[in-house]
Amino acid sequence: MVRPEGYFHIYAFNTLRQFGANFELLATHLEWLQNSLAHVFYNEIAAAQAISESAKSMQFQLARAVARRKPDSLAGLITPIASHYERLMTGLDTFAGVKRAA
Repeated sequence: MVRPEGYFHIYAFNTLRQFGANFELLATHLEWLQNSLAHVFYNEIAAAQAISESAKSMQFQLARAVARRKPDSLAGLITPIASHYERLMTGLDTFAGVKRAA
């Protein structure tokens, strides 16, 4: 099924743009928290920012694929996001005293 051109913008806003914005918000929140706590979240902030930037990159690559009408492989962009997410969650779990399942 071919969707109208404007559909991509709705899709991008409701997925990748919101995904990236939420991790940017998390990074900002962690910066705010570390000013109040005796804990530094440098690694977690960097990971959340990297996820946000990766989502932006993925959005642009998806836009190019849609414009060319050629599905590009975006799977390679998921791997770094997953790695940053793992680093972020491991750091937050450690701070909270949560033991992650192996």
